[in-house]
Amino acid sequence: MDGHKVDSHNPPETVHLIVQAGVAKAKLPWLDLTVKSFFGGFFIALGGLIDLVVAGGSPSLRASNPALATVIAGFFFPTGFVLILLTNMELATSNFFTMTASTLARKTTLYDLAKNWIVSYIFNVAGALFFAGILAWWSDALNTDAQTASRQQPHDKL
Repeated sequence: MDGHKVDSHNPPETVHLIVQAGVAKAKLPWLDLTVKSFFGGFFIALGGLIDLVVAGGSPSLRASNPALATVIAGFFFPTGFVLILLTNMELATSNFFTMTASTLARKTTLYDLAKNWIVSYIFNVAGALFFAGILAWWSDALNTDAQTASRQQPHDKL
């Protein structure tokens, strides 16, 4: 090596960072955990809606090249994950990993783990349902001519 430090971590350093993240998540106050979890679910639902709008908003592309339409729509789903990372929100699936690691390392308690898992899961679902119900369904975001046409087309049986 020529003396340049590579911005990466070996496995023990990575585990240490994951455990630190679990400890930080365990220290979140109840209100912060609930709000961050709610918006985590909200952002995931937003990514899903963008995916559906793109996929359903191009019926001619879907008819002529369904694989390409699916790939293009798939590029938009991670928008929700990007928003979660950029805004430091909570997602239950990442909490399942980090809190397990910190609890197994005996840096957090089973109570911390249960509190985090239950609250983040419930409020992720609440945020996603709020987005789906209020912002997608009531706003008719999926009720465009292209979306309606794609729903009315007969689907091939497997």
